[in-house]
Amino acid sequence: MLLKKIYLLICSDNGLCLQTLSHFDWSITSLQWQEKIESVESLPSNATLYFSQLTQKYHHIPFDEINKLDTFLTDTYLLIPDNWTQKVTSSVDLVPSEQVRNLAGLALASEASHLAPELVCYRFSVDQQQAMSVVACPLSILNYVEEFLHNKVSIKGVITFDDCRTFFTEQEKPKHLSSTLTKLSLTSYPQKVANTDNRHQRWFFLFMLVLMSQLGMLALHQYKTSLVEEDQYLLLETQQTAISLAPFMANPAHEVAEEVIRILPVAIRFNGFYSQHDVVHLSLTADTRLLKQVLVSWRSRWPDFLFQRHEPATEENIELLIDLNQQKRTRSVQDVVIEIRPLV
Repeated sequence: MLLKKIYLLICSDNGLCLQTLSHFDWSITSLQWQEKIESVESLPSNATLYFSQLTQKYHHIPFDEINKLDTFLTDTYLLIPDNWTQKVTSSVDLVPSEQVRNLAGLALASEASHLAPELVCYRFSVDQQQAMSVVACPLSILNYVEEFLHNKVSIKGVITFDDCRTFFTEQEKPKHLSSTLTKLSLTSYPQKVANTDNRHQRWFFLFMLVLMSQLGMLALHQYKTSLVEEDQYLLLETQQTAISLAPFMANPAHEVAEEVIRILPVAIRFNGFYSQHDVVHLSLTADTRLLKQVLVSWRSRWPDFLFQRHEPATEENIELLIDLNQQKRTRSVQDVVIEIRPLV
């Protein structure tokens, strides 16, 4: 993680020194560390002697430097000389199980260092020929350092001089700096189990996060698909549904009335008409004699229709008239309503 800072505590002839391992400028960082780790080779071969002298003649790390290490965003590793470690290689037939290999490595580390399993830090590797290589050191080294740092810092692991020199002579920066250091470091068995559990928990959390996001995307996709299907169904239903209208019935009397209005003599004034069902009422103003003549003509032309004259206009028919002429006329001119209907 780029948010995390990585520190390396170096056991040097001047005491413990602290340096940040930069993620960003690998070439400068690599050169600085190569210079610092050279002083590790001159340390006494007895770790207990070194740490007993640490509080007497070596300078303490300032408190502000120690406080830098006391955060969850820092990983701190301890660099020790190789003569403080024990190495052993053994050919064993193991099942492909991380837990079994851990226990086998712990047994070899305990045997090589002549310490109880709970007092050993170790690292193991297995090659293709099933040969297990183990590097071990006393857990007391970590205890000394943590006590020297006032128990404010938890050391993530121990790295040997040879591993560190190989690590920093690489030309390219590792892709995952923290995980690479973790693989190189020596840790106790409970710490290895905790690291394994944490790794499994992170993978499980990542799996659940991906699963939940996939389920959420699937639910969203199904919801949108259902909306589209619903819209398509409504559109299809609308297209297939015929608009039911009442059947259109032609009004023969209306057609006759239109023809009558078209052929009206100039002397007859048309005031308006009203059509309802199969009956049409025409409002006319005409001379009495002329009106009688045209009625005879209409009846002869349309013998299947009744032409009935209402004179004078009834109160009911008055409502059907449109703008009747209210002017005063002679007695031979009348306002009449002609009712046209088919003969049943």
